[in-house]
Amino acid sequence: MNKTYFVKIMTAVLCCLTLSSCCIYGKYEEKHPEAADIQVPSYREIFQDENLLALIDTALVKNIDYQIAHERVCQAEASLKSARLAYLPSAHLTPGITHSNQPHLNINYNQYSFAAVSWELDIFGRMTNNKRIARATHKMMLDYEQAARTELIAAVANTYYTLVMLDAQIITADSAEANWKKSVETMRDLKAAGMADEAAVTQFEAKYNAIIAAKKNLELQRIQTENSMYILLGTSAYGIKRSQLDETKVGMVSELDLNVALNRPDVRAAEHNLETAFYGVKLANSNFCPRITLSGGIGLLTEELLMTAVAELVQPIFENGRLVAAKRIAKSKQREAELGYTNVLLKAGLEINNAIASQKSYSEQSEFYANEVDALTRALDVTRTKMRLGKGTYLEVLTSQNDLLNAQLDEIDNKMNVLKSTVGLFHAIGGGQQ
Repeated sequence: MNKTYFVKIMTAVLCCLTLSSCCIYGKYEEKHPEAADIQVPSYREIFQDENLLALIDTALVKNIDYQIAHERVCQAEASLKSARLAYLPSAHLTPGITHSNQPHLNINYNQYSFAAVSWELDIFGRMTNNKRIARATHKMMLDYEQAARTELIAAVANTYYTLVMLDAQIITADSAEANWKKSVETMRDLKAAGMADEAAVTQFEAKYNAIIAAKKNLELQRIQTENSMYILLGTSAYGIKRSQLDETKVGMVSELDLNVALNRPDVRAAEHNLETAFYGVKLANSNFCPRITLSGGIGLLTEELLMTAVAELVQPIFENGRLVAAKRIAKSKQREAELGYTNVLLKAGLEINNAIASQKSYSEQSEFYANEVDALTRALDVTRTKMRLGKGTYLEVLTSQNDLLNAQLDEIDNKMNVLKSTVGLFHAIGGGQQ
């Protein structure tokens, strides 16, 4: 090849590299690199019930959905390894024989082929951008696995607290059943003494039967909730050890750095999606550049070693508009990913604020519900005494017992709200540290 012509070709290639480097090379810069240093409470700091923690540990090992999420991480990891190996040449065994016999030209030989090698030079960043996309996708799958872990822990905690609440409601229903049964007997005695009529007795009997029916429904809900827990645990073992409602403790969070939202798996996944879109644009740009491939083979020609080498350059010229369309789509996906990241981050901050406010509010209400139950308990004792002395009516007792039962159930509901808001806080901060 003429030396001057070769210099012109190399000069053109270098100019092409210089002009295209800005649009096919360059690394994605993280929006918030400081997020990795933000400390997030772990689930063991937030959930302080040993029975619950034991169930969570079991679910993290045996839950089927979480295992599926882990397998997807393994798939993304395999894709990343494949992208890293793309820089190496590909080699294939190609055993074969070609016989040529042309007597009129005095040609008669056997050609044997053994192996073929092909190597694409990544001058224009095509393989580099593919590798970076695979790496961002792998990180995104890790985020999805963390999200699945968070969802699983939150589901186990919510189910556990629901069981604890149902236990408390059933205990309250048992107490109410005993009280109303006693009231029915009292009204029958008063009727026998001429101090009450049949209407009073039947009203107390009706309420007594309603309480029994409600308790049966609570027992059914408890069985169904236990079965839901077995699914989360990935086991059919019978019996779920749990604490009583008043014994269940949680970690209270009064203040929390809102930057903790940056560590949420959905926020991290949104940024890694943005990173993928960034490299997608780079890849779309690199597709306009030439492909340079070196290939060769090893064989025998009759009895002599035969080695072949071919250098090939393929420059796209007209692709029916596919490359231009792919570039526009890649840029649009990058803008979409930008908007998605901003939206996810905004929602994360609001969820954390709401979760902290909810936990604080429900905790503050606990004292007032306890005071209400205490006051209504005293009021019921007074109305019963008045009725026995003939100074009150059965309607006052009926109303007092109803008010007390409702207040007791409201107190249980509020305690449950404290626990649920804690689960909501755990979920809002992204599941805490591993």
